[in-house]
Amino acid sequence: MTFVRPFAPARCLVLALLASAAACAAKDGGGGSPSDTSRGGAGGSGGKPAVTGGAAGNGDSSGGSGGAGHGGGSGGNSTTATGGGAGTGDPSGGTGGSDAQTLPETAPTDSAIGNEVGSPAGAGLLAAGAACPPGPFSGPPLPANPVVTMVKGGLGVTEGPVWLARHKALYFSEFEKPPGRIYKYTPADKMLTVIAENIGVNGLAIDAQGMLVAASQDMRRLTRFDPTSGQRTPVPGSDSFMGKPFNAVNDVIVRGDGNMYFTDPTFLNEGRPGQGVTAYYRLSPAGEVTRLGTGPQPNSPGISPDGKWLYVTSSGDGNAKVWRHPLNADGSVGPRTDFLSVRSESLAIDCAGNLYLSAAGKMMVYSEAGMLLSTFGNIPAGITNLAIGGEDAKMLYITARGALYETPINIPGLPF
Repeated sequence: MTFVRPFAPARCLVLALLASAAACAAKDGGGGSPSDTSRGGAGGSGGKPAVTGGAAGNGDSSGGSGGAGHGGGSGGNSTTATGGGAGTGDPSGGTGGSDAQTLPETAPTDSAIGNEVGSPAGAGLLAAGAACPPGPFSGPPLPANPVVTMVKGGLGVTEGPVWLARHKALYFSEFEKPPGRIYKYTPADKMLTVIAENIGVNGLAIDAQGMLVAASQDMRRLTRFDPTSGQRTPVPGSDSFMGKPFNAVNDVIVRGDGNMYFTDPTFLNEGRPGQGVTAYYRLSPAGEVTRLGTGPQPNSPGISPDGKWLYVTSSGDGNAKVWRHPLNADGSVGPRTDFLSVRSESLAIDCAGNLYLSAAGKMMVYSEAGMLLSTFGNIPAGITNLAIGGEDAKMLYITARGALYETPINIPGLPF
């Protein structure tokens, strides 16, 4: 999900598109960098000492070994700092002139998940809200001649689509065209409703309680929105890492057990002091932040339908990749591999494990083995993100500069 400028599209658009097949072998890369861990609002500032309590104190105990526990690297030391209270931090700044807001803290609650949803892992180890119908899933992921239809034009930069099944609706964000908003789109009646405004948020995800979790660039942290009332509350522990604020939190995915994975590039940072690197992180249910890896502008995270893999796209110039980590039962990750040498602003995943990516207004579909299956689309304005939804989970929603689009697909998918 990149920072882009809006345009004024036509009121309706139908693009007839051809699917093409090609082959592309997946590349393996080296392990990630050593992982670091931080918890709470204040945290520690660098080094290995553990800091406990409201104020920064001097500790002497080192963090545990990285490796499989905190995964990012192989054998690197992880550094832990525990801040005071719930780690609220001090929200600062805002995009497009938005004022900083002080929000009431609400601690996340762990729901009693454990029911099987088509995977031996159970729902707690899958992306929240993700339940594929029984497989197997085979055949081409796209129709022979995909058609992309404009759902709504005349918008600002749209982003962060996510399907919320219990509301039978797609939620997405809009920014750069003040006031920033979160919209609810219901396909049944074609209604578009504003549920929150005067905000600066980007990627959206669902948590196990059916709340929207937002990558909030205005506050540089994660926040929650009630999908009905629009009430906003901060996610505890998500405001800083090692005593420094994040650059501009960009996108997020939530696992059913409460683990959250989010990216922190520099898009819409607006010169504010931040981490000094572009990276991606895990926020545990206990409020502990772990840096999982660094790279050129990490962008969209996603979890495979069997819960075994964490994917992260990157959209920086030059050496952009799609990275992949094995996911452990506790939410930590194993060593990183370079799954694809592809730049992408977005990521959606279907129930066959296929990855839907985008760059330069076109979409690409790769198999879980890294094989290029299809390329399609021609949206000159630029695609910002993708999500699969609809009542049969076979509609690919496409956010872009100035508009929201949709195109049917053959294989059901996950709602992010």
